[in-house]
Amino acid sequence: MSALNQAMAQNKKTNKNQPHKPKQKRSEFTYQAILEAATQLFIENGLEKTTTNKVAARAGVSIGSLYQYFPNKHALVTALTEAHLEQMMQLISTRLAPNLHRPIEDVIKSVVTLMIEAHSIDPGLHRVLIDESNHGAVKKQLQQFEQRLSQLIKAFLELKRDQLRTQDLSMAAFVMINTIETLTHRAVLNKGDNQDIALPQDKERLVDHTCDLVVGYLVSGEHKSTV
Repeated sequence: MSALNQAMAQNKKTNKNQPHKPKQKRSEFTYQAILEAATQLFIENGLEKTTTNKVAARAGVSIGSLYQYFPNKHALVTALTEAHLEQMMQLISTRLAPNLHRPIEDVIKSVVTLMIEAHSIDPGLHRVLIDESNHGAVKKQLQQFEQRLSQLIKAFLELKRDQLRTQDLSMAAFVMINTIETLTHRAVLNKGDNQDIALPQDKERLVDHTCDLVVGYLVSGEHKSTV
């Protein structure tokens, strides 16, 4: 098979799993009803036990109507993941981007706080989509989310370059993002596993300790007294 044919075949395969977004108001209502039903069932039963027939029944539409918008269950997962990650990114970017010029400690505290809030957006759905799915489209969307977040953090680090202990901003952004992501993800989504902290009452403690950890890694000794 030629490279062109392989690309066309891959594109056809990708399109097969893509949701078909509605253009009319009535269709939008049906589309959203299906997504809401899928959200409920994914949280209740997990991805494996949820079928398109069950989603259609919960949404009160025929299976044919569901397939007009979502050709298979993967398309439902794709649509929900895209919407969920976009909601998270909008929360983070709109509130963080205008304040990157502030002192390092203030910005890092904002990042930690916003990541807690972002993980708190429909945590049941987040847990199912992110923790349970190995679907390729979800991985791709997660990579795109992480790239956008990395660009934002790199812009912040570039502004503070003269205060940092390292000039490898790509690595610094990677360490900063993954440290904050891991801690906030576990605190919000694995509450039953955490015996030492409990949100929301320990939110301030978590923010302060995480900020201390990241500042200690990022900031050179001569600048620590000024952050």
